[in-house]
Amino acid sequence: MSETNLAEINEWRAFTQECVDALIADGSDPNATYVIEHHFAGDDFAALEKVAVDLFKAGFEVTDAEEMETEDGEEVLCFDAIIEHPLDADKINADLETLLGIADKQEIVYDGWGTEFIEP
Repeated sequence: MSETNLAEINEWRAFTQECVDALIADGSDPNATYVIEHHFAGDDFAALEKVAVDLFKAGFEVTDAEEMETEDGEEVLCFDAIIEHPLDADKINADLETLLGIADKQEIVYDGWGTEFIEP
């Protein structure tokens, strides 16, 4: 793994821990099953399609690609990879390493993850 990739993974690990801690601190149910949406973007449909296939093979549900406009006015294609599991930073980080590897292989941008607050 290159230093660049390791640095990126470490940034996402820190982000994940902050998000999980914030959700739990705000009272989100620590024992619930969460829908985790991982976001991807790129301008090469063929590369996005390859990423989507790899993500599906890795056990993720993949949404259809949609056209979006960036803040710079650039048109990009975006889609989500969705998985359900507990709100566990270690599990999300393990997913991140897989997802970043898949995205990097096709030069697609991994654009973070999100989930919703769940009442206890």
